[in-house]
Amino acid sequence: MGRHQEILINAVENRVSISPQEKELLSSSFHPLNCKKNECLLKAGQKPQKLYFIVSGFVRCFYIDHDGNEVTTDILSAGELVTSFESFLKDTSSSYSIQCISDCKLLFITKPDYKALYAEISEWAVFCQGVYENYILKMTERVNALQTLSASDRYEKLLKKKAEIALHTPVKHLASYLGIKPQSLSRIRKEIK
Repeated sequence: MGRHQEILINAVENRVSISPQEKELLSSSFHPLNCKKNECLLKAGQKPQKLYFIVSGFVRCFYIDHDGNEVTTDILSAGELVTSFESFLKDTSSSYSIQCISDCKLLFITKPDYKALYAEISEWAVFCQGVYENYILKMTERVNALQTLSASDRYEKLLKKKAEIALHTPVKHLASYLGIKPQSLSRIRKEIK
């Protein structure tokens, strides 16, 4: 078992108990992948065939709006799973793209191997349910923040919850995620310092 797989196993064990044999199976089902900054993991319109675990680096999800602007809907970091979840589960085309915004070390599992784990690891379904519930809660919290908090409050909240994202994401992507203009984010950062 490689070091990256150990990080994945620890993340799984933080939610569910798995046997040594299940750890080996999980480890052998996920494969290492190194990606460069700006590399796309999934493009809008494609059907996702892989689920990624972020070992290190930062990844964003985004779509192109009617005016041709990129709108960042999520930014993820080490220890998180990423794919177009709804499309991955329903075997439909993704409405958004997924891109590395830094050099990334990832692990990936193919869709057939992901499905096979349901039969092989008793707690895999429980683990995946927790991942999906957290994803739904995160998206709901983001929408609520966009509707109810000021731009500076949204930034400060992100700083408290995920400082590494707030500090290591390019300004244009972070501003888009927070629902503000890059100039406004620069001003907010100066005021907070």
